[in-house]
Amino acid sequence: MKSDKHRLERMFKARSVAIVGASETGTRARNAIEAMSSTGVTLHLVNRRGENVMGRSTSRSLTELVQQGIGVDAALIFTNGAAAIDVTAEASALGIGGVIVNAGGFAEAGAEGKNLQDRLVRAAGSMPVIGPNCNGIVAPGLGLHLAGSPPKLPISQGRLAFVTHSGATMMPMGIAGVERKIGYSYLVSTGNEAVVDMAEVIAYLSTDPSTAAICLLIETIRNPAAFWAALDKAVAAGKPVLALKNGRSSRGQAIAKSHTGAVAGEAWIYESALRQHGVILANDLVDLADRAVLFNQIPRSKWSSVAGLAIVSGSGGWVTMASDVCAEEGIDLPGLDGLREQINKVVPGATVVNPLDLTGIAMTDPNVTGSAVRTFLGCDAVGTVLIQSAVCDGAEGAINAFAGPALEIASETDKLLIVGSFEGGPIGKEMQRYLDKGIAVTRGLRATVRAIRAMSDFVNFVPPRRDDRPSHRMLPAPSSVIEHSAAGRMLGFAATMELLAGFGVPVAPYVIINPSDQLKTKLPFDQPYVVKLADVPHRSDIGAVRLGVTTDNFASVVEDLRSLAKRRGESAVVAVQPQYRISSELLIGVNAASELGPLVICGLGGVFVEVMHQVAGRLAPFQDDEAERLVRDVNVNGVLDGPRGTPPWPKDVLANILRQIGDLAVSAHPWLESLDINPLALTPAGIVAVDGLVILRNPIEQLKSPG
Repeated sequence: MKSDKHRLERMFKARSVAIVGASETGTRARNAIEAMSSTGVTLHLVNRRGENVMGRSTSRSLTELVQQGIGVDAALIFTNGAAAIDVTAEASALGIGGVIVNAGGFAEAGAEGKNLQDRLVRAAGSMPVIGPNCNGIVAPGLGLHLAGSPPKLPISQGRLAFVTHSGATMMPMGIAGVERKIGYSYLVSTGNEAVVDMAEVIAYLSTDPSTAAICLLIETIRNPAAFWAALDKAVAAGKPVLALKNGRSSRGQAIAKSHTGAVAGEAWIYESALRQHGVILANDLVDLADRAVLFNQIPRSKWSSVAGLAIVSGSGGWVTMASDVCAEEGIDLPGLDGLREQINKVVPGATVVNPLDLTGIAMTDPNVTGSAVRTFLGCDAVGTVLIQSAVCDGAEGAINAFAGPALEIASETDKLLIVGSFEGGPIGKEMQRYLDKGIAVTRGLRATVRAIRAMSDFVNFVPPRRDDRPSHRMLPAPSSVIEHSAAGRMLGFAATMELLAGFGVPVAPYVIINPSDQLKTKLPFDQPYVVKLADVPHRSDIGAVRLGVTTDNFASVVEDLRSLAKRRGESAVVAVQPQYRISSELLIGVNAASELGPLVICGLGGVFVEVMHQVAGRLAPFQDDEAERLVRDVNVNGVLDGPRGTPPWPKDVLANILRQIGDLAVSAHPWLESLDINPLALTPAGIVAVDGLVILRNPIEQLKSPG
C-alpha cells in the first residue's frame, strides 16, 4: 500500500542519523555531532577506518550499520564529491530516507563537475538528495542539525521556514531571527538541487503543521512549472511566502552563475512572476526577516488585512515620521475624525487623531495609553493598533509605563496589537511577557511598517483563476523571416500585423508598397498618412518614418525612403497607414526568452517607456481577472484615467487585448523571442496597434512544441 507521506518526511523528521566521513579533524562533521549529541536524535558515525570520533565508536560503512539492524532516516555526507556518489548509491540501495551531500565541486565547477553531478543523480535513484554544494537542514524544534555549520548559535524553534540556494546564508538568517524574536521550524540549503529542488521543499513545507510561513532566497528557478505549483500550494494552505531574489544586478548575475551553476534570470521578470503568485518581495536578507516577523509571532487567527491601522506614540516627532513612512510603504492611515471627541477626553486639544501623539503625560499616567488604545480598538474602522515604544533591554521602566496597558488589553480583543520600537535595536528580554500575551513585538519603524504591509498583502491576496482552457494551439514557425536585421531575425511588418490581428488585437489599416510596385494614386484611408520603411526595426532611430504625408508629397516621400533603404542596405518595402490623432500610448510587449516562460509586459509607451519605466508584467497564459490586475498595476497613479483632460482608456478592452497577447505568447513560445507593440495607441477610433516588432529565436534555440 502506497504511503500518503511526502517523500521528504522521513529525512526532515529524522530521528536516526548517520554522519558519513566523521573524523577527529573534520570540523563540519564535528559541528554536526556536537549539535545533535543531546537532542534526542540517535547518531551513528561512519568512518571508513573504523576509528573512534569524539569518544564515539564508528562503523566503516552504511551497509555495516544496516546489517546490525539499525534503521537510518537520513545520512549527512562529509566526503569529497567522488566518494559522496558511492555513499549515495549505497544509501539508495539500503532504503535510507535521504542524504545531504555537503561537498562542492559539482555543476557549479564547470563541465567536469556537471558530469559528476549527473552521476550523483543516477546514484540516488528514487531517494531524495539535498545538495550537493549545500549546508543542509536545521530544525531547531526537532534537535536536527543536518549541516556543518557551528553548533552553538542561539537559533530557536518557531513557525518560520527559510529555504535558500546559498548554504552560507542559512545561519545568518537564523541569527537575524534572534534579535527579532523569530524562531524557525526549518532552515534548509538546497545548493545545486541535483535531485531535490526548492519547489519540492516548498511543497513539503506547505503540508508541515509546524511551519506558518516560508522565506526564500532564490538564485534561479530550475523547474518553473513545479515552482509555481508549489507556491500556489503554500498560499492555498494559508502560508505566506516571502522571497529575496539574488542576482538582481549584472554583476550579481555573474556571481550567481559561478556560485550554483545556475544562470540568474532578469530580476524584474522574476519579481513580476513571483508577485503574480502572491509572493512578498524583500530587498535584502535583513529586510526579509523584518517582513516575516509578524507571521512568526502572531497566530493565524489575528492576521489582519490592515484595513485600518491606528498608531499611538509619546512623541510628536515619532508620529510625524510614522505617518511619512506609512505613506512611503503604501499603508493608508484612516483619519478617524469621528473619534476626536473621545480622544480629546484622553489628550485634550489633540488635533490629529491618527497617528496620535499622547505627549509626555502617558509616561506618568498609564491610563492615557490604555484609554487611547481601547478607544481605537472599539472603532470598526481600526483592525490593528501599533504602540510606539522602546523594546530594548535596560528600558523596562519606560516600556511598561507606556506600553504596559497592552498586557491587560490583549485579552479583551481579537484585533492585532503591536509594540514596536522607533529604532532598530535588539528586542529585550522584557518583551517576552508581551509576546506571551499574543502581542507582536517589532524593532525599527520602517521594519515594523513593512511587516504590517507584508501581512496585509498576504491577507488581501486573491489567487488568480486557473487557466483551465483547452491546450493552446501552437503556431508553426514562420517560413518567411528577415534573417539579418539590426535586431536579429524578425518578422516583416505585414506578417507582424497579421499575427496580431489573428489574436484579436485591433491593428491600424495599412498598405504595403513593394520596390517593384507602381505607386497607388488612391489609398483606402484618408490623409494625412504615416509612411515608413516596413521591414526594418526601430525605424524612428534611422529616420525611416515620415509623418503628415499628403497626396501632394506622397510620391517623393516614398522615393526618399527607398533611397534611404538603398544607402543603408535595408529592405525597401514601404508601409503606409493613416495618421491617427493619438491621445496617449502604451507599450505592450512579450519577453518569450525568459527562463520562467513567456511574460507579457504593459507600460507607458512612446518615449516614456525607458525613461519612466512604469511597467508591469504577468507570466502567460492568464485569465481575465489577472489581465484586469495587470491594467490596475499600470494605472497605479491614474495614467489610464484620462489625466489633464485626455480621454480615459477603456480598461475592459485593454484587459482583453492583454489576455489575447498572453495567448499569442504561449502559442508562439517555441519560436518567439520577443514582441513589441509600441505604440498601442488610444485614438478617436478606439485602441489601435500602430506598429509592432517580432523577433524570432535562432533556429538552434527554438523549443520543442509541447505534446
